[in-house]
Amino acid sequence: SLRWCQDGLKNIRNYNNIIASKILFQISVIYFRKANYKKTLEYAIKSRKIAKRLLHIQDVAFANSFIGHAYHFMGDFTNSEKYHKENLGIGKKENDLFRIAYSYDSLGCIYKDKDNLSKSINYLNKSLEIFEKINYPLHCADVYGDIGELYFLMGKPDNALKYYNLSFKIINNIGYIYELIKLYRRYAEYYLFKGNAKKALHNAKKALELAKTSGEKLEQGRINHTLGKIYNTKKMHKISRECFNKSIDIFKNIYANYYLDKVYFDLDKINQSNSEN
Repeated sequence: SLRWCQDGLKNIRNYNNIIASKILFQISVIYFRKANYKKTLEYAIKSRKIAKRLLHIQDVAFANSFIGHAYHFMGDFTNSEKYHKENLGIGKKENDLFRIAYSYDSLGCIYKDKDNLSKSINYLNKSLEIFEKINYPLHCADVYGDIGELYFLMGKPDNALKYYNLSFKIINNIGYIYELIKLYRRYAEYYLFKGNAKKALHNAKKALELAKTSGEKLEQGRINHTLGKIYNTKKMHKISRECFNKSIDIFKNIYANYYLDKVYFDLDKINQSNSEN
């Protein structure tokens, strides 16, 4: 797909047309799926610039989404919020309910990672209300999972499990691999919190197998982070360290600085705890 898009660009002499913008956007999406967030930004910003000059608002919005997501995973919440808020404005102006709901979900996830949990739940509930209204089950499932993770962070694991199960019922029926990976990782974190390392490990291994098969680099990093914590709980410190190191290597390679910081934070806590014991 990447080579096809690059060949398509070579055949365009004048970049000042919407076809060039759309091809640049497709390249940005391909790099996003490959977890190359710097390249995602490079091509999505080029696409957006052309679309904005030509007043193709929907194409501006498409680019904004991936620019916002790339900045989010790189830990630049300010720029991520900026582009998703612009999309929220576009959605409201165009009366595009899908765009509004998608933007609310994206903003809710940003505020979740910024630890502004009250603002996050407000945006996620707004997103869910609209997706349910316009009958988008896949996106409802996505938001269910995000709300579940938010409740988990709020120290309400049983509420989290309720939303994870709602999400799983839809996702498992549809067979959307990316959301299944996230759910298995979230189940692993839930069971780890509950002290059931066996179930935590089972779900984490399922998630990792799917992530490797589908090439989801970001999730491979996040799952190895979770596995590091699970193996540490099981006193398997060598394997735990290997998982943490894999996670660090992945996050460094894809510039996922937000998640890299979380690994270092957990490692510091574990090292301090182990030294005290």
